[in-house]
Amino acid sequence: MDCLLSLIRKPNGLMGWVSRVRHQLDPKTDNPTRMGIDSTQGLYEIVESPLSLLTTSLVPKKEQLIASWNFISCVDELDAETLFHVLVILLETVSDPLEPEATLPNLPINSPKQIIKATAANPRAYKGTKYKPPKPKIFTQVDLRLYLCDCKSQNQLLLRLSQHWVKALKKLQRVGYDIRSLSSIPKENLIIDPYYAFRYHLHPAVDHPSLPINFHRYLWFSLQGLNWQNVNEYLSIYWELGLDSNFNLLLAFGRLLSLNNGNKTLKWCHIIAQQPESRRLTFTSILIETQIYSTDPLSLDDLERFNQITDDIDYEYRLDCLFIAFNQGISVDYMLGGFQLASKYPSDDHRFDSLDRLDGDCLFPEEAYEYDIRFAEALNLRLYQPSSVQDNDCDVQNIISQAWWEDDVWDFTVSDEM
Repeated sequence: MDCLLSLIRKPNGLMGWVSRVRHQLDPKTDNPTRMGIDSTQGLYEIVESPLSLLTTSLVPKKEQLIASWNFISCVDELDAETLFHVLVILLETVSDPLEPEATLPNLPINSPKQIIKATAANPRAYKGTKYKPPKPKIFTQVDLRLYLCDCKSQNQLLLRLSQHWVKALKKLQRVGYDIRSLSSIPKENLIIDPYYAFRYHLHPAVDHPSLPINFHRYLWFSLQGLNWQNVNEYLSIYWELGLDSNFNLLLAFGRLLSLNNGNKTLKWCHIIAQQPESRRLTFTSILIETQIYSTDPLSLDDLERFNQITDDIDYEYRLDCLFIAFNQGISVDYMLGGFQLASKYPSDDHRFDSLDRLDGDCLFPEEAYEYDIRFAEALNLRLYQPSSVQDNDCDVQNIISQAWWEDDVWDFTVSDEM
């Protein structure tokens, strides 16, 4: 599935930066230790695409944006209609911080409406006469798109159009925009940035923070609808993860925020920052692919236990299984016990991707009774025993210290230590 990371306005057009999956993960592959996440390139790539080629599912206001962009490409009057289209673009897109500053000509002056009054020499005000008064200077058509790609020129344009502010807001309201945060009319000493005002309720220009370039380009657009405190929290995580210099993790992080930027995702992002640096990209990618970012996260203690008992070679597969099981309501302790046993008794046949919840408290893989019993004993869970064992169930109080499955009969020793 493609995800929109940002809509950028550039002099040559409106562009979308789209996150795309390089290939799908397959946890049930014959070699589960290699699920396909390249630790150097990551699972995702970014594609730059003209707005016209993006789907309306990615950009619901696509047609309105294209119409507004075309309208301001050849403007013959700076009026309320022009301001309406300018605001649509400024509310729905962000500028490119890498675009060089441009020196643009001053905006032309609107043509005054010619009012001809009667005089002693021309009592009919030139009506019905051969001779006409001099025509006023005609407004030069101008392309305003360049003015929206440069901060200073954008402010100049908004100031020139400020007399039409109220009329333009009424039209925005008619097409579905909430205009309450846009009520401040631009003045010489107070020119709002419509995007900041509309998305984050920041009004004066002095409130506009200086955002890191990569944060601005790949993350900021996905934080629409949050208050500025949450934006600052994501900014702190950005620095903590070193995303200014880790582009592949930045792309995965950007995709995560484009899918969900709520409080639960924010909690997950804090957890990403607590993971070993070498595992953060894989952790984020599997978090996205298992779609559990909108649920309350696992505890840091559980993830610390997981990291301690899981080697790098098994990390992708086991983390995928852990997240899927967690999302299905399967006990995390149960899964971690299984991983611990699998690490203690290495085998190429250990699988954790066929889990199910049965009636009562019985949680186990469907495929092998041996693992059912080992998991249950290791985790103090109640387990329905196979028919070869006496017809009652068993509560084991401590972790098993050695192998106990022999000839369909439980043979184990109890230890007080994990």
